[in-house]
Amino acid sequence: MMKKVSPWTVFNNWLFDGNMKTELDEETIKAINPRSIMDSLCNMYQLTTFINDNFNNLYIIYYMDKSQFFSFIKSLIIKKKIGKYDLGRLKIKKNSAAEIKKIHSKLPHLKMYEIETLLKCIKGDEEEESFLDYLGVKENKKKKLTKKVKTLFEKTEVSDSSGNKVSFEEWKSNFSN
Repeated sequence: MMKKVSPWTVFNNWLFDGNMKTELDEETIKAINPRSIMDSLCNMYQLTTFINDNFNNLYIIYYMDKSQFFSFIKSLIIKKKIGKYDLGRLKIKKNSAAEIKKIHSKLPHLKMYEIETLLKCIKGDEEEESFLDYLGVKENKKKKLTKKVKTLFEKTEVSDSSGNKVSFEEWKSNFSN
């Protein structure tokens, strides 16, 4: 019994076999969306510009015969010597479902997809950690003081409310009553 192969695997094997005479089976042609092919070529500026110039807009690919379009893409890949691993893959980090559910419990008026959008918007922001900590998703861990910093604090003099200089140990003892 043969293991069933995904249409994308069949298509990729056909696309990069380097032979224009090989044909693609009808089942694979029906399963593959031309727009997905265009998305995988998105990081190749010259190729995308060439296709855009020739087709003027990408919606024309829906009116073309799929097998002709795929053959055209294959000929471009052979002519431009594009390798299998040169194609662009859009990496999308999915937020964990547990993380989204925690936020949803704090902000029930937001829908799940809105929470995902919110997380994408705050990603990389300087307040991201504090926001996620506030929502209970990520907890900020307190950093331990090193001996060097502790000795620096002990040598530092602090001014009290009247302006008198007080050592750190004396100042700290006021809070440990």
